[in-house]
Amino acid sequence: METSIKIRKTPVQARSKARVEQILKAAEEMISDHGSDGLKMSAVAKRADVPIGTVYQFFPNKSALIQTLATSVMSDIRDNIDAEFTGVSSLADAADRIEKTLRGYQQFLKSNPTVRDILCSTQGDKKLQQLDLDDSRKNGEKLLRHLKPLVDDSAARPACNDVFHEYAFDRCTGSDDGRIGRWRG
Repeated sequence: METSIKIRKTPVQARSKARVEQILKAAEEMISDHGSDGLKMSAVAKRADVPIGTVYQFFPNKSALIQTLATSVMSDIRDNIDAEFTGVSSLADAADRIEKTLRGYQQFLKSNPTVRDILCSTQGDKKLQQLDLDDSRKNGEKLLRHLKPLVDDSAARPACNDVFHEYAFDRCTGSDDGRIGRWRG
């Protein structure tokens, strides 16, 4: 399945890039004020103070605007995963970083409702759903690249699997105090 909604024109000149940024800022503000359901191309044009034709020159539809905003957020999150897991040295270190990253992500979404709305708005369109799924896979691949050296030893794999299963069970059932720790010894 094709996972992108093509923007019509990629800005090249500084003036065009600035207009696209105006349009994206206006779209983000509208999502903040009204949610993605309230995002209308004509209202984006008005808020960005550009002609409607300029909006359509770059973005064929609302989904293309949302995709552009979501892709930017997803890229930032992926960069954060890379930064958080570079140099991971042990399973215990990995568990600490996973917990820190998940809690940080949760706090980030709580304190940035517009970002949360942008990411949630990917669920209303099949192509955007695929974008979200592809992003999740990329994040998993990035995490795996950092953690793979810790579990290359086949003896370490069952322990690693137990850790993540225990954590998932605890999170789903609420049977732990919120820390990954019982398995560390």
